[in-house]
Amino acid sequence: MIDVDSHNFANLPLMKLSSYHKSIGDIVEMVMPICKYDKVYVSKVFTFTLDIDYEPQADEIVYGGTGYGLENKLPDEIEHIYPDYSLYSEMTKETAYGFLTRGCPRNCKFCIVTQKEGCQSIQVAELGEFWRGQKFITLLDPNLLACINREKILQELIDSKAYINFSQGLDIRLTDKYIAEMLKNIKTKIFHFAWDNPNENLYGQFGDYGKRGCWATGTSWQGSISTNLTVRYIQSSHLIFRRIGNGTGQ
Repeated sequence: MIDVDSHNFANLPLMKLSSYHKSIGDIVEMVMPICKYDKVYVSKVFTFTLDIDYEPQADEIVYGGTGYGLENKLPDEIEHIYPDYSLYSEMTKETAYGFLTRGCPRNCKFCIVTQKEGCQSIQVAELGEFWRGQKFITLLDPNLLACINREKILQELIDSKAYINFSQGLDIRLTDKYIAEMLKNIKTKIFHFAWDNPNENLYGQFGDYGKRGCWATGTSWQGSISTNLTVRYIQSSHLIFRRIGNGTGQ
């Protein structure tokens, strides 16, 4: 296995591939350039990441990930297998990684999700597919709240009693009072909300739920701006988020 760019983040496809190959009796490890292998998987997430500067010694080399194209997809039997977290034992200590939904209706110009996964958020897995009681769960979903099954999914996350990291952010435009109350009951260290279009006025949505105390006491939350804005604008927005988040206006 070669992880081209996710050195600080566990590569989910590689963990699934590792699990599959171990299940059929293969020996799996991260590639050592001096070793010869039967098969090597090279995974790259980002197109701007530089490729490896050597040719792996292998009878077969498979390149995958969005860094190499949008058509690279795992077969269903591998996509839905429990990941081999031992491949990243330190990064995944007491932490499960996975997608519950795929797709996003926003179709932001800078994002490939709609092109890759579709313009509708659809549930693609159950929580138990990649979680077996770990204390932490990192979700990679692009827009979980756009899924028609969102209430069911949120309740499963509440029932898990694990700490949830919505790593790709939540959509405040889809957070009505009922959903906000459900989020309040999810264990998390911080809520991330994506503010993808700075020209869209979302101050009302943030203020509505923040000032009504719809967030659990002691829980941090912030808005992440996913466009190329000036530092001054980002700092100004973060200040607003902090004021709304503590409900005091200070």
